[in-house]
Amino acid sequence: KFGDVLAKTKKKLDEASKTIDQAEVRTRAMSRQLRSVESLPEHRAQQLLPGLLADDLGDAESDAPDGGNGG
Repeated sequence: KFGDVLAKTKKKLDEASKTIDQAEVRTRAMSRQLRSVESLPEHRAQQLLPGLLADDLGDAESDAPDGGNGG
């Protein structure tokens, strides 16, 4: 009985490991695609998104990995 429990546990762990591996593959694919994404200067973003408030844009810049410096 204990052997069966261990076998089931191993199977579940293997499934979880496979799921994590698949998620890592998708994460790498998304990261590759996001490398080509650029940020717009504030004035250009406001032209394209007229309803965007300056406060909203400021929040987005502060959340950017490069500090909102566009580079």
